Amino acid sequence: MTSEEIRNQLSEINKEQNETYPYIIKYQRLEATKRKLQNSCPHVNSYLHNNSTDSYEGRTYGTIICHDCLKEWEERIRMGKCVYPKWEGGLF
Repeated sequence: MTSEEIRNQLSEINKEQNETYPYIIKYQRLEATKRKLQNSCPHVNSYLHNNSTDSYEGRTYGTIICHDCLKEWEERIRMGKCVYPKWEGGLF
C-alpha cells in the first residue's frame, strides 16, 4: 500500500468519525437521561409479564416491566406469590 493510499484511507476514516461523533454523544446523553428517569420512577404500574423456573435449583423468577418508564427487571418469586399483578394482554 502506498503512502497516498494510506493517507486517503485515514482521511476517509477521520471524515466518517467526525460525521458520526455527534450522534454517539447524543445517544450517550439520551441513555443517561433515560436511566435517571427510570431510577426515579416509583414503578406503581409494574406488572409481572412472565415467569420461568430454574431447572437446576427449582427457583421461580418473574420478569417485571413498569409500563410508565418501560424498565424491565427480574425478581425471584417465593412460594408462588408475586407482589406485582399479572399483565393480562395489551401492548407489551
